Amino acid sequence: MKRWIIAALAVLAAVGLVTTATAAPSKKQAGAGAFNKVLAAKLGEQLNKPADDVRAAMKAARKGVKATEKGKKREVWTNAVAASLKVEPKAVIDAVRALVKQRLDSLVEDGWITAEQAAKRQDKLWIPFLRLR
Repeated sequence: MKRWIIAALAVLAAVGLVTTATAAPSKKQAGAGAFNKVLAAKLGEQLNKPADDVRAAMKAARKGVKATEKGKKREVWTNAVAASLKVEPKAVIDAVRALVKQRLDSLVEDGWITAEQAAKRQDKLWIPFLRLR
């Protein structure tokens, strides 16, 4: 009788583990597509352009960036996006820097970094910094 109870408990435990493992809700992370949509909306707001146009320009700029040598990728991307949107490259640079500044200001406000640290990094950071959560 004792063995039967132990065997039944083992089966119930195994079924419970399998059930919770398969029925657990999967937490879906937002991928690059979601980030690109938000980035396009924010850049579009800064550049006074529709988000869809900015997103298309960003997508088209990727092709040229892949073939570029390491130190020139930012410049090639900026020029490609500016050309697609019919704006000056400086406007794209200023828009990205404004977004970086907003992000740094929020980190200062939340106490993650000091104002001095933010000031040091402001001109050095670019789009990959915006992706951080």
